[in-house]
Amino acid sequence: RPFGFVHPEDLEFAVSSFKEALESDKKEATIIVRLICKDGTYKWVEHRGKALYNETGDFEIILINAQDVTQRKYQEEQTLKAKEEAESANIEKTKFLANISHELRTPLSSIIGFTDLLYNTQLNDDQTEYLEILKKSSLLLKHIVDDTIDLSRIESGKLDLSAEKIDLKSLFKEIFASFEHTSNEKGLNFRLNMKDDLPGVVIGDSLRLRQILINLVS
Repeated sequence: RPFGFVHPEDLEFAVSSFKEALESDKKEATIIVRLICKDGTYKWVEHRGKALYNETGDFEIILINAQDVTQRKYQEEQTLKAKEEAESANIEKTKFLANISHELRTPLSSIIGFTDLLYNTQLNDDQTEYLEILKKSSLLLKHIVDDTIDLSRIESGKLDLSAEKIDLKSLFKEIFASFEHTSNEKGLNFRLNMKDDLPGVVIGDSLRLRQILINLVS
């Protein structure tokens, strides 16, 4: 039997492939199937077969070149397995970060919201200063959460950039104010110096620009 050494699971594929090749114009086929060895184990073998015909056009013989590709198949399977595991890990990481983001954003939003409400109450100078520090710290923490989520989106190729008007001077002042107290506590000379020819408004993604500047300053 010409297919007697083929693995039972590959037999139908081998027969149909050669049959299809014989019926085609090229009269040739390349297939990879498992063949049984003397010790009862199987090896992956690549077969390149071509049907030859005599001068009268009658089928004469099939020439087959066989090559052991077991190692190659093993490497391909390992690569595919590693890729699937990596994709699965990325999916789980994305889910984890999404859950963490939701869990952190909710209390942060409450802290920021109640901080704004407290501004409208009777506060002395010290309380106002502490409240400003609290809000700035909360906003910085929120930016860190956004950074973490964006990292996951970048890795999965799903990060979209928006195009909106950005007031650069206001943005720089906001970031400066966020770090001013921390820098003073560390004894750093932290100043904001904006050139006169700085554009008033630019087009870009304000959230991403803010994240980049915060990362650079911190």
